[in-house]
Amino acid sequence: MHDIEIADDDYTIEDSGELGCNYYCNQLGHYESYKELLIDIKAQMEAEQFWPSVWYINDHGNIELVLLKESLGD
Repeated sequence: MHDIEIADDDYTIEDSGELGCNYYCNQLGHYESYKELLIDIKAQMEAEQFWPSVWYINDHGNIELVLLKESLGD
């Protein structure tokens, strides 16, 4: 198994709130909607012209790469 290294400027998304029904992003804060969070991440990347990786860390500590294009249906 490969070790995943998350860079300091990467986005990380974690479950938050009661029963994990909200999301927290290290760069954007708390969101109730996962899709709205992804839309805002994409908008911020486009505004800054910088595209770091986006990672989702579930409540069990598993980490997966988020592909914005696929997740947003672009």
